[in-house]
Amino acid sequence: MKRIKVLFILSLFCSIAYGQSKFTTRNAHVQFFSNAPLEDIKATSDQARGGVDLESNQILFIVPIKSFEFKKKLMQKHFNEQYLESDKFPTAKFEGSFSKPLKINSQEPQLVKFNGTITIHGVTKEISEEVKITLQQNEIKAHSEFILKTKDFKIKIPRILIKNIAEEIEVEIKANLKQIKP
Repeated sequence: MKRIKVLFILSLFCSIAYGQSKFTTRNAHVQFFSNAPLEDIKATSDQARGGVDLESNQILFIVPIKSFEFKKKLMQKHFNEQYLESDKFPTAKFEGSFSKPLKINSQEPQLVKFNGTITIHGVTKEISEEVKITLQQNEIKAHSEFILKTKDFKIKIPRILIKNIAEEIEVEIKANLKQIKP
């Protein structure tokens, strides 16, 4: 009987500790910006889903391509049909890890490198960028900005539109991840 109690307490402790290291979001903000000579293009999505496991340092984010909204509906249509082919490639995905463990007891913002793979338009590419992380009681706030190149993801820009769409796209991600309760 004593052995059963010890196993029960040990499993309870493990499940509590396991849950305390995991954080998730269903509404992370992703924005991209194309600064070209003739036209600036900006699109945003608040439908990115993601998770962080502080125990393993693992990160996963997925954003539905069709969730990006543009000021001009025609841009949105061209983006989905011609450039990102969102019916064929419905999501963009990042899977990776932090390069070092976060300081869990610190509430000061931490600048940490993340490494992994990003898949857009059916093409997977390794990336290594920085993210500013702020740990609060039951929440992680994350903010990152980086550049992606359209050619790296086989996104073809017609020569006639080369002055309308930049070859380098500025990406910004803001996420508030809530702790998963055991």
